[in-house]
Amino acid sequence: NGNFSLTSPDSLLPATLLVRYIGYETHQLTITRNSSENQNISLNPSVTEMQEIVVTDDDPGMRIMREVIKRKQQWRKQLKTYRAEAYTRQTLSNDTAIVSITESVSEVFWDNQRGHREVQKSKRQTANIEAASNFAGVSYLPNFYDDNIEIAEFNMVGITHPDALDYYDFKLVDQTSVDNQNVYEIEVTPDRKLQPLFEGTAYVLSDEYALIEINLTPNDVVTFPPPIKSFNTAYKQQFNNFGQDFWLPVDVRIGGDIKIKMVGLDFPMIKFKQLSRITNYKVNTSLPDTLYQKEDRFSVDSTSVQSDSLIARQVNTVPLSTEEELAYATLDSTATLEKAFKPSGFLAKLIDDDEESNKSDSGFMSFLDEVPGNITPDGRYNRVDQAFLGLRYNIN
Repeated sequence: NGNFSLTSPDSLLPATLLVRYIGYETHQLTITRNSSENQNISLNPSVTEMQEIVVTDDDPGMRIMREVIKRKQQWRKQLKTYRAEAYTRQTLSNDTAIVSITESVSEVFWDNQRGHREVQKSKRQTANIEAASNFAGVSYLPNFYDDNIEIAEFNMVGITHPDALDYYDFKLVDQTSVDNQNVYEIEVTPDRKLQPLFEGTAYVLSDEYALIEINLTPNDVVTFPPPIKSFNTAYKQQFNNFGQDFWLPVDVRIGGDIKIKMVGLDFPMIKFKQLSRITNYKVNTSLPDTLYQKEDRFSVDSTSVQSDSLIARQVNTVPLSTEEELAYATLDSTATLEKAFKPSGFLAKLIDDDEESNKSDSGFMSFLDEVPGNITPDGRYNRVDQAFLGLRYNIN
């Protein structure tokens, strides 16, 4: 929403703040010890003269993406490892309000042979979520510069895959600028009707032929069997090279909803949102071998995570929205996810009857044992973005 919070020790002041966004002129602001803690910054639109376009049988968007893929293959060969700091916030909501929040500050590691690892350094969650169930992290999130991207157990061809031009149509729809460099706006459309692919928009920096932002959604082929009636999700991601040759993700923003419905039971909409921020990259550096002694990607630094010191000091965090602050203030341990996603419908009365007799949430759970398959509330935002966010449904 354009809000930010930055912390800098006095020893580093004065400091220069750069605010930039595609299509606007970059704003430079010097912060001193006497500067106000609150700053309101407005960006001016950037006017760009479009280069001449030569009309051929090949859309300019295809030529541009061909060059993006070519250059990616060159610098990816030189990318061996990296480590970075990350902040992640996962928010789960129903039709009316936020029902849970989990946050974490972590350190992430990547090796081109051994893959991702992540160590959670600090975490915080609403009172209705156990700390042991807080798996907020980034190591399972998509990097849209990868060749292949896994979404809800679908292995999808990425838009920078070496063969992406065989799977997608890329169309140049506009040009804008950032930092006096042209930016191409590319429309992404699947070229195969029966294959899970992405659609949306990609922004390419002209001089570098590098992705700097994507706004993509899975196509209609990505569907799920009943009782899931609908599954919608959208992905936004930005990239930067930090003055180096490597273009790495600086964030990922995921939003979506799941609707579960069956005869006699209609569950509230499950809405999920994830925001991750990745900073302080160290590229082609040595990684601790101990990270890869276990197969689990995700681990917890037990010596630091219990103190919540990093979250409390807002180290690398992103400010909460008004609704999220309210959720932290009002949600208590009794606001269970079972209550938040309790269904309606003519069979729902049996749930109430069971709860009256048992006086606990176990009545709800025991009733669901009678439903074909198995439905259970699940507090985890699955790290592979699978379909049982909020509710898990299994049927043999």
